[in-house]
Amino acid sequence: MNVTRWPTEGKSLVEIEEAAKDVRKMEVDLVLLAVPVSASHESREQLIWSFAWIMNHSLSFGYQAWDVVMIAPSVATPQVPTEQHETVRLMRQLIRAQDLSIIDRESGNAEAARNIVAEWFSEQFRNVRGP
Repeated sequence: MNVTRWPTEGKSLVEIEEAAKDVRKMEVDLVLLAVPVSASHESREQLIWSFAWIMNHSLSFGYQAWDVVMIAPSVATPQVPTEQHETVRLMRQLIRAQDLSIIDRESGNAEAARNIVAEWFSEQFRNVRGP
């Protein structure tokens, strides 16, 4: 498996949205999107606009060339600060509106983010190969 990282740390939602425009130029089979809940944005409207376009730019339109899976903010940030609860709620609502698969942290799960993602991959491989 070849992995191309998409650095988002310290970037605003507008900067992440701009970088998302390059996804369609890449030759990929799977895009995992993990937009940090801490990514700065100027308003609720900008959060909705930029987050929606991050997802839209990452999708394969027309012929289904690749899949997109969202990684919930709770995976990277298990204890989301109170002031970011509304941001998480809006992100989840937008993910549901796009009908995308999501890797999420179950309540009470203290595993490291990489373990949660690795378990998701293991589950996908088990589903392909069967029991």
